[in-house]
Amino acid sequence: MKEQNFLRGSTILSKDCYITSIFKIKRGSVSKIEHHETIEIYEAEDYLFLDQIFSYPYTQQEYIANCIVVGMWISKEEILQDPTFYFTQLTHMYRKKAIHNELLVLQDPIIKVSRYFFFEYQNNKVPSFYISMSMSELSNYLLLERKILLEALSFLKKQAILSNQNKLYQILNIDKLEHYAYRQDYASKK
Repeated sequence: MKEQNFLRGSTILSKDCYITSIFKIKRGSVSKIEHHETIEIYEAEDYLFLDQIFSYPYTQQEYIANCIVVGMWISKEEILQDPTFYFTQLTHMYRKKAIHNELLVLQDPIIKVSRYFFFEYQNNKVPSFYISMSMSELSNYLLLERKILLEALSFLKKQAILSNQNKLYQILNIDKLEHYAYRQDYASKK
């Protein structure tokens, strides 16, 4: 495994490059860009190219560092030495995508934001964690206008469910958060 650092704005791999390794992000975040738009954001502990390396070994998008990114390249040969690693990570990646898709279909911003933080709580297994995305990136990720995202966060803070200090978020009442995360979405009543 070979470690590599990328500066903010640098290209990790361009579109149509041949993929010989996957890239595990140790620190920072990476945007997958298509037609000059961010379509996905990868964070620490995520793997780039995991779903493509054996099925379609050419990048279909461009991958750009959002900040200083530290990570390590893992070659195909290293992956093949432990195929359970590959399938475990692939399963984790698809689960994360399924959660994202679940969030995208929700219409009510309070439910959407609550469920996002509840999933983060379940993923981190502690009530206090960092969200590495900026508010703009989070609003893009949740497909919410930035103003609406900020209103939903403000509501959760006023309800004493959530607090934050910059990017460090603390869940103050997990039961209340779960209640809001799974209450009836008004769009599903139609």
